[in-house]
Amino acid sequence: MDTRFLPKSWRVRGLELPVDADPALLADLVARELGLEAGVMRAFRLVRRSLDARRRGSDHQLRFVHQVEIALDRGFRGGRFARALRSGYVAEAPASESAIPLATHASLRGARVAVLGGGPGGLFAAWMLAHAGLEVELFERGSPVERRGRELVAFHRSRVPNPESNLLYGEGGAGTYSDGKLYTRVEDALELPILEELVACGAPGEILFDARAHVGTDKLHRVLPRLRARLEELGVRFHWNTRVEGLVVAGAAPGARVRALRTSAGETPCDALFLASGHSARDTWNS
Repeated sequence: MDTRFLPKSWRVRGLELPVDADPALLADLVARELGLEAGVMRAFRLVRRSLDARRRGSDHQLRFVHQVEIALDRGFRGGRFARALRSGYVAEAPASESAIPLATHASLRGARVAVLGGGPGGLFAAWMLAHAGLEVELFERGSPVERRGRELVAFHRSRVPNPESNLLYGEGGAGTYSDGKLYTRVEDALELPILEELVACGAPGEILFDARAHVGTDKLHRVLPRLRARLEELGVRFHWNTRVEGLVVAGAAPGARVRALRTSAGETPCDALFLASGHSARDTWNS
């Protein structure tokens, strides 16, 4: 089999365009910078975009700096491309293997996992565990976002706080009311699948590549119920307004195992526990 014509992916960095330029010009810019003829690029994807507001001499034009991923035949050769590769302007793209498990390890089949916390960490831990085929139950001391919003309105009017459902506790965690920024961008295999899930739930498509991505609180209130519904379709069971008060442990250290949760709604058996309670639930850690 001749592998020269199998596609290979490359990352191209440092592509600049004025902020008001048509993003469709990016593909032409890549082709021009790398000396690619029409039809050579077999795939094109915008990976990252950041705003550059630095002054360059007398020029103070705002510009977006882009990073894109392109696919070329493995056997492709070209002078400009070779020079860009040597300079670091172009680099081989990281492997794109799926980070979402497609099968469950035999030792985990039928296991029931309790996820503690309904913020981003807990929601996407439940998402991953459910994709792996595990039984997942998520416990959150606060309310789902629809009810949580009404409780916060009541607080602003009465100034009487609800200790269990407030700006910190409830669906989406503290980030639900901190205007929905996504400032952590890492080269992790899970980053893109998670962002794609948020977009599928109604988040702006720009979060897939913006370096300073911003969902927005107004949009999060629509995204979270859709994400919840998709998790429920995967089999995740939610326990709202349920505070975890302790663990039921079987055996002695160091081989002790969690067998159940003690909660404000009673005891719930589990085979494993994922803690995602956030930094504000100190009483949970103390219990």
